[in-house]
Amino acid sequence: MILGFTGTREGMNDFQRRNVEGWIVEFGKTIVIGVHGDALGADAEFHAILRSKCPHVQIEIRPGISAQDGSTIRAYTQADKEYASRTYGERNRDIVDQCDFMLGTPLNEQKRRSGTWRTLKYAHRCGKPGLIVLPGRCVDLQTFFSDT
Repeated sequence: MILGFTGTREGMNDFQRRNVEGWIVEFGKTIVIGVHGDALGADAEFHAILRSKCPHVQIEIRPGISAQDGSTIRAYTQADKEYASRTYGERNRDIVDQCDFMLGTPLNEQKRRSGTWRTLKYAHRCGKPGLIVLPGRCVDLQTFFSDT
């Protein structure tokens, strides 16, 4: 399985971190590739968890750049494969298109205009299975958007 990840620059809270780690441990044997955007915060935390719990997994990064000024906010994690930088929106769609399962850790349920939420909505539109790990609960990606 190719596992895609999206999260915020603010990082994960303890609940999110524990649940992402638990999910990775539970399904680690089925993960072949993990792909994320290499941003500071949740991407870097996901990378560290995946690398420590599943050292056999190939980690690929898809760095993003601002469409306005070309700036970037990267974690510069050590990956097995790095793709060329693309705008944040393009990069996020590339992650979804590449993955078989999408894992996301948004900051909260209210701020639904963030890049994390746009990525999760795109995954829903593409019919990707996934898990949204909110700050206090976990919900199936497809169910969450079907119910809202």
